[in-house]
Amino acid sequence: MKVKGGFTLIELLVVTAIIGILASIVLVSLGAARVSARDTRRVADLKQTALALEFYVDHYKHYPPIGGATTPEARWSKLKECLEARPACADNSDSFQIMPAVPQDPLGLISFDYAPNSKQSSFIIKAVLEDSFNAALITDVDGTENGIDCEDPAYCIKI
Repeated sequence: MKVKGGFTLIELLVVTAIIGILASIVLVSLGAARVSARDTRRVADLKQTALALEFYVDHYKHYPPIGGATTPEARWSKLKECLEARPACADNSDSFQIMPAVPQDPLGLISFDYAPNSKQSSFIIKAVLEDSFNAALITDVDGTENGIDCEDPAYCIKI
């Protein structure tokens, strides 16, 4: 009597199903880790930008102007021009570069915003986070400041 080696069709289907279930669990876990990593980067980028703004104030004695910018995209663009010492910035008479590249959103979304107060004596910057339960949202500024909505999931820093 000859014994055949190998697996039955049922055994192969069961193993394939188990592998599929395990793969889907891993993919779901990786998705949450990616969201967390992007949010961590947004918070770190915002803190780095806040430090750069303080350096800007030390040099120019006021915050970067956003004259005429009414959308988050336009305000962040004006901030980039000044911190990167681009010619479009009104304060660029001495080409003093604070940052070589102002951070952008990891997904390329417009989730950053900037606004100085009317007296140019303080500012608020904002990043919209993907995870509305991120621990960083506990200690940030909430409410509306300088025309920027800082309600969660927006992470805001005010100086």
